[in-house]
Amino acid sequence: MLQGCNGTPKSKAAKDIGICFERIDIEKAYTLENSASDFDNETDLSAGCKAELVLPTEYLGQDIKAFRDSIFRIAFDTITPDVSTAIESYFRNRCEDMGYTPATLDVTKATADSLASAKASLNNYDGFVGVKGDVAALTSEYISYGVTLSAYYPRAAHGMYTTQYVTYSATAGKVVTLDELFTQEGLAALPAILRNRANSMKGYIGETNVNELPSGNNFYLNANGEIVFVYQPYEVASYAQGRISIPVEPYSVNNYLSPLGAKVLLGE
Repeated sequence: MLQGCNGTPKSKAAKDIGICFERIDIEKAYTLENSASDFDNETDLSAGCKAELVLPTEYLGQDIKAFRDSIFRIAFDTITPDVSTAIESYFRNRCEDMGYTPATLDVTKATADSLASAKASLNNYDGFVGVKGDVAALTSEYISYGVTLSAYYPRAAHGMYTTQYVTYSATAGKVVTLDELFTQEGLAALPAILRNRANSMKGYIGETNVNELPSGNNFYLNANGEIVFVYQPYEVASYAQGRISIPVEPYSVNNYLSPLGAKVLLGE
């Protein structure tokens, strides 16, 4: 059962609840200085930024600091206890990537509400930067977490987004990577396995060009215990097809699992 701590002391939360969460919601807005002339606009353009994450703080009494650090590193390119400063620094850096120096705008309640989504935000701003994090799957054996980074540059044809996952195994007592779950032989064999699987799914994911593992060995474990390999937009298919997710049952690749992989994925 998922529930927040609601002020419950940590020791009691870990024992009686098992898992606790904290919610991070931060909105900022910036003027992109000296952008007006580049777009033949009367005033400088603006960018709305939003970070929205539901983060685990307790998981079955285990030490998940490294797991949380991994999430923050994916989301904000840093690890720091000063979350607000790290997020604002990330927002400013992404606005600078648009080619301009950001100057802080006051975010009223009305405009803060508009940052609930990139689509709504663009009714008030010319550009958008978003960070969204949430649990992809949660069981008593593992928790997988996904961070989606999105951005829309002013006047661009469309925005862009990526989703990166990290998985903590209660069995292993740590964050687990693909390199740890599979043997070297298995890692070499996976692209062909994924290509065949993608071809069998063509009816609903469309044409793909799978020749290698996802960038960053991107994967998560879903609630059914499958290993889901995730390719970003443009990586193996058109932008319109979005993320391409290819699930693989662990038993079908059991010959390629490392001893840790067999323990985590098959309970052996």
